[in-house]
Amino acid sequence: MNVLIADEQSHLPIAHESIKQTLAFLIETESVDCDEISVHLIDDRKISLMHEFYFQDPSPTDCISFPLDAPGQRDDGICFLGEIFLSTETAKRYAKEHEIDPYEEALLYLVHAFLHLLGYDDIEQEDRKKMREKEKVCIDKLHQENIGLHP
Repeated sequence: MNVLIADEQSHLPIAHESIKQTLAFLIETESVDCDEISVHLIDDRKISLMHEFYFQDPSPTDCISFPLDAPGQRDDGICFLGEIFLSTETAKRYAKEHEIDPYEEALLYLVHAFLHLLGYDDIEQEDRKKMREKEKVCIDKLHQENIGLHP
């Protein structure tokens, strides 16, 4: 499984290997059949532009994901699960405001966006509840294995 990483920010240094390890673990534990996934670490300015363009909301947000192929879908021979855009600036700001670790906040964003790629949604209250429960399960498993994001 190939994790493509574009790091276009300077707010929160994250080791690319920690992103790869986190996603590889999630893909394995969730039995996801895919070949590639991409992660873009960006700032609030860029995520705000994307948020406005795709969702008509100009405010910064934590993450945006774009599912491409469904797990196991190999129409062209490769399953590219999708793209994740994560605002490290939002993670750092939120963490400071709530006195929590910015790497834990960024990890939550990564897990959240990954779950969107798997089809989880958070628009309706019942779906949001299911997603929050699944986020907790995933993060607990990552913590049990001492896997997470770090500089």
